Amino acid sequence: ALEGIRKITGKNFSFYQADCNDFNSYQQIFTEHQIAGVIHFAANKAVGESVKDPLKYYHNNLNSLVNLLKCMLENQVNNLVFSSS
Repeated sequence: ALEGIRKITGKNFSFYQADCNDFNSYQQIFTEHQIAGVIHFAANKAVGESVKDPLKYYHNNLNSLVNLLKCMLENQVNNLVFSSS
């Protein structure tokens, strides 16, 4: 997928594999780059599993988003595209 995005946009970009529940991971990325906006796709979305284990979904989907929003606020990044089912 990353190569496809590079081909379509003609741009190179950094890729980080990080836990979105780890605020320090966000801080590292925002410190190393001048971020203009964020596209957030990092959420679990399987309905059946979410009914069986709702706390897992609350923790991942809400905590990761709160961490991202906090980091965006601290770094004065105001542009967000949030994709969620």
